Amino acid sequence: MFVDKFYTIREMNAEGEKVIANIELNPQHPIYKGHFPQQAVVPGVMTLLMVREIAEIFLQKELQLSSSKNIKFTSPILPDVTKFLQIALTFRNNNQKGEWITDTEVLSDTNKICLKASLIFSEIS
Repeated sequence: MFVDKFYTIREMNAEGEKVIANIELNPQHPIYKGHFPQQAVVPGVMTLLMVREIAEIFLQKELQLSSSKNIKFTSPILPDVTKFLQIALTFRNNNQKGEWITDTEVLSDTNKICLKASLIFSEIS
């Protein structure tokens, strides 16, 4: 997991099938040397990885991203500018397929939507 390396969970609250995690990015992480040296940007795949890890912590299950629908990266996440993010996940369990469907939003510390998606996670056996 990238928790405590790429980012740190500062607070995580759950109510029913919804979880909200407030995280702090590590702007000194080596990934930014290559993405991009002149202006660090959180790679989209890392944003999805953070979402998956929050889902794993909430569900206490090992997951893999199996599908996505309507995924929209609406604003770049610049770790030198945006130090904190809020990841909000609302879960729906599809027991017939053993999948977890999430309505996902990632917000910047100025409440700007950075990612909005419907993601489907499968449990790893």
